[in-house]
Amino acid sequence: MSKNVSPIDRSLGSRLRDKRISSGLTEEQLAARLEIDAKDVILYETGAKRISAERLLGISQALEVRPGYFFDFHEEGEQVFAEDMGRAYQAQSVYLTLPEQGMRLNRAFVNVRSSALREAIVALVVEMAGSASAEAI
Repeated sequence: MSKNVSPIDRSLGSRLRDKRISSGLTEEQLAARLEIDAKDVILYETGAKRISAERLLGISQALEVRPGYFFDFHEEGEQVFAEDMGRAYQAQSVYLTLPEQGMRLNRAFVNVRSSALREAIVALVVEMAGSASAEAI
C-alpha cells in the first residue's frame, strides 16, 4: 500500500462506496459476497488499496453493475475520449470532495421506501440545483 493515494484510486473507491451504500450493503456484507476481509473493502473504498481488474469484475458482479460503472462513461455507454479527460478529471475532483452531507443524504434516500416519494425528492433536488445554476449566471 502506498501512502500517497492516487486521485483515480480514490475516485474508483468513492464510486464503489456509493454503489455499496445505495445497494443497502455494509462493508461486511460486500466482503462476504467477495469472500474477502471487510478491511479490504474499506481500503478499496478509500483508495488506499488498488483494485485489480479481476477484483473489479468480482465487485461488479456482486453489486450487479457493469465494470464501466466505476469509470467516467456517458449514459449511452461510450467511454469519455481523451479530449474530454480534462473535464472528467475536474468532475472527479468535485466528486472526490463531496461533503459528508452528501453521503448522509444518500444513506437517508436509500431508506425511503416509497418510489413516488423518491421520485419527488429527486425532482425537488434537480429543480433546486437548476435554480442555483441559473442564479449563478
